[in-house]
Parts: sequence; structure tokens; C-alpha cells
Amino acid sequence: LPKMVEAGYNRLYSMQHYDGGWGWWTNDQSHPFMTSYVIYGLTLGEKAGYPVRQDVLKSGIASLKNQLKDKNIDETTRAYMLYALSYAENKDTKLFEEQLQILSEKEMNDYSIALLSMAATNFGNTEAAAKFSKMLVNHVQEMGESGAFWGGKTWHYSWQDDKVQTTAMAVKALLLDPASLKDNPELMNRAIRWLMQQRQGGGWWNTQSTAFIIYAMVDYLKTSKELEPDYNVKLFVNGEMLLEKHMTKDDIFQKDLKFVIDGAKLK
Repeated sequence: LPKMVEAGYNRLYSMQHYDGGWGWWTNDQSHPFMTSYVIYGLTLGEKAGYPVRQDVLKSGIASLKNQLKDKNIDETTRAYMLYALSYAENKDTKLFEEQLQILSEKEMNDYSIALLSMAATNFGNTEAAAKFSKMLVNHVQEMGESGAFWGGKTWHYSWQDDKVQTTAMAVKALLLDPASLKDNPELMNRAIRWLMQQRQGGGWWNTQSTAFIIYAMVDYLKTSKELEPDYNVKLFVNGEMLLEKHMTKDDIFQKDLKFVIDGAKLK
């Protein structure tokens, strides 16, 4: 893994533009989303114990802040920029408040609201974080026991309105604010169930969606204790118990348990 991280870092270093930002390619213009995405990734890598070149990171942060001055950036991209910045450098609260004011005058989708909830938490603005979390809880689309999700205008053609990515970000945001779930404690379980139903094979629509959902799943597992099972399972068919098993953490990575039911037992 260290060699893979080093190779990834070196690739990103080589693609950094003269203004400190990143684009889709080496020789194109710096793009607000790509700059933010790289800054977010480098910050997570450093926090995981893989040191990042500080000159690269500082130059990237400066570029991100400079790009925030563009008044033509759409709401979701601006929210994502603040989200990435909140992990890399969360001391500039004045900048965050100024950007919040800009966004308050816009119509934001649930993706933007989730991003701002997390950014506000990281910047220490608990009042704004609670406000955005409450908005997410009010906007959820319930499907009963089948699941719950947050939606956009399209299905999966635009990351900014993608239901899957939006739901993943909403899960991350609400897990950061447990108080918002006190009246609906099962909401996270239903949201995770819905995300799992959207899976295609071993992943989701694309690598970006898969990565964002894994981010959400990791946060969920940290709080749900699903990696520490301690319960009994009993399976009955027509009143006859066919299986009894105590589940522990040793069973988590075991192959699926399969067994055959005698056709005579089926009525």
C-alpha cells in the first residue's frame, strides 16, 4: 500500500498546474472541483499517516481559495470546495462565513446541504451544521422498511444531482450530528439499506460513486457496531427450527452460509 500511495502522490504532484490547482489534464485550466478533490484526497492521505509535500498542499489550498472568488461557480461545486477546504485548513472562519452568505442566496440541492453541514462542523460553526442537518432530515424520501434516500433532479448522469452520491453524503453528514437523528434513530439503517440496493455487482455506477459510498459506509460502520455482532439467529420453516447460530465478529468475513431445505418440509 505505501508504494501505491507514493505512486499516486507523485502522479498528482506532476499534474499540479502553475497556479497551484488541478484540472482534468496536465495542460488544461485548473478546475474548482478537481482542485478540491485532490486537496481532499491529499489531506485524507496525510491524516492516514502518509506525509504529503507541504509546498504542493499549501499551493493547492491557495489556489482553491482563489478559485472561490469566481462568482459563476455553481452552488454544489462551491459547497464541495468548502467541504474539501474544511478538512485541509479550517481556521479561516471568515472565509467560510462569507461563502455561506453567498450560498444562502441560492437554491441548494441536498448534496450541497450535506456538504455544508459537514464543512460547518469542521469549521466549528455548530449552529449552521445543525441547521443543515435538520434540512436533510426534513428532505429525506422514505420508502418504509425498504429504505430511505435523498434525491436530485436526475438519476446518475450528473454527480451534483445523483441520488446515490447525494444519499452517501447525507449519511456522512448526519452521522457527524447524532442529535439530528434523535427522533428518527433508524434513518441511517434505512439509508444504508437503500444504498446497498443500488449496487451493481461489486460496486456502483462509477468509480467516483463507489468511492463516495465507501466513505459513507466506513463512517456508518464506526458507529453501528456491525463489525462486532453478538446475537443469536434462528431459522424456522413451518414451525420447525432448521438453523440456530450465534453470530460473532469471526463470522463477518466468512463465506455466505448456504443450506438445502428438504422439499418435503415446504408446504
